[in-house]
Amino acid sequence: MRKAICFDVGGTFIKHAVIDEEGKVYDFGKTPTPKANIRSEIVLLIQSIANKSKETHLIEGIGISSCGIVDKKNGRILVSANIPDYSGFEIVREVENATDLSVLLENDVRAACLGERWKGIAKKSDHIVMITLGTGIGSGIIANGKLVEGEHGLAGEFGHMIISINGEPCPCGMKGCYERYASTSAFISQYCHAANIAPYPNKISGETIMELVRKRDSIAVSVYEQYLEYVVTGLVNIAHSINPEIILIGGGISEQGEHFISSIRSLFKKRAMKVYQDYTRIDIPSLGNLSGLAGAGYLVLSQDVMKGM
Repeated sequence: MRKAICFDVGGTFIKHAVIDEEGKVYDFGKTPTPKANIRSEIVLLIQSIANKSKETHLIEGIGISSCGIVDKKNGRILVSANIPDYSGFEIVREVENATDLSVLLENDVRAACLGERWKGIAKKSDHIVMITLGTGIGSGIIANGKLVEGEHGLAGEFGHMIISINGEPCPCGMKGCYERYASTSAFISQYCHAANIAPYPNKISGETIMELVRKRDSIAVSVYEQYLEYVVTGLVNIAHSINPEIILIGGGISEQGEHFISSIRSLFKKRAMKVYQDYTRIDIPSLGNLSGLAGAGYLVLSQDVMKGM
């Protein structure tokens, strides 16, 4: 059975697992993302885990799902807001040199989108959009069964579509970006502003606010209802422009489960054109922490697993 060792590199944790060509997961684990000597420590970590995996598995190659904007053709991280000194890192070359295995790199949300299509809730669907609502908004598109990459591999940055002209400044240099209104960090900022409190000294989180929503706190409920409008504004734009069969919403806020997704579905039906209401399914990824790892495994093993897609 052919297998890949897969890594999902995030700002907080690096998850890893061995995945075979049928999608079975072995030896799942996670470790905190290094905070110093980032590049060398990530390579040493991957090398150590890969060497251990090779003792018990026949490893075909390494798949890396990573946060940030990636240049998969040249195997490097173009831009990363979540890991210091990660931008510009030629991760593929460094890991290949350290492990003597071939390495394939993909953005984490695109990899998760592939994973959900291979073994998750979007299995067999040919038209998929996945977004994650976190510190920012990540996204991936599958159209006609293939990942949409664009001319330079930069397609699908929905977090930076403009939903408010001359709106809030975004670190990308523009104003009014979707992620400045619909990310989890935006949700926290909106609540703190409405409640007239400082966000970080008080350690306010999305879960903290949602607990207040469940208790029917008037400020929290008002902010949450406005936040849902922001999220759905982006979903309507995506549906009208891409016409996906399914839109998957991941990230911290999606962990609220049915309460969150049912509110999104209801509001989407009020805001989208009728024909898109009928043909757009909105759901939560089913693989959880394994979505990105599954997608990374699919990249490495795709010549054989494609038969099951």
